[in-house]
Amino acid sequence: SIIFVGATTENPSFELNSALLSRCRVHVLEAVSADDVVVALKHALQDAEHGLGGRDLQIDDGALAQVARAADGYVRRALTLLEIAAELAGEGGEIGEATLQQVLADRTRRFDKGGDQFYDQISALHKCVRSSNPDAALYWLARMLDGGTDPAYVARRLTRMAIEDIGLA
Repeated sequence: SIIFVGATTENPSFELNSALLSRCRVHVLEAVSADDVVVALKHALQDAEHGLGGRDLQIDDGALAQVARAADGYVRRALTLLEIAAELAGEGGEIGEATLQQVLADRTRRFDKGGDQFYDQISALHKCVRSSNPDAALYWLARMLDGGTDPAYVARRLTRMAIEDIGLA
């Protein structure tokens, strides 16, 4: 028996070949809900030893919910955003709307527009179109557009795919 354990933030249906997938049991872990992220943030605000509990910060539940939504299911990202807001508010300060706007204004996306992940995703889109997998192609297209890819670049690339892989007939 061989026990193979792998973890990825990508969809294994797109990242692993079918021979491997047919021999594996895939467990899908869902993103953490915004309500659960709020619970984690509240714990951090109460934990004086490892969290922000010793700083006597003022933040209402609506602001915590806003941070949780901005974190997009990532507790670590939510904690980082809360720590930045706490630094801006200062000791015993209030994390209000102005502070949150400053912290949440520059959200980093799950996508780098020029790095390896960009080329991996455009390649995945191309492979899905080539293999006539419309659901997967729409997934990659939506993910790239949501991540900030220039729609004109995607349109040019789709045109090239149509000419090279599908044909003009």
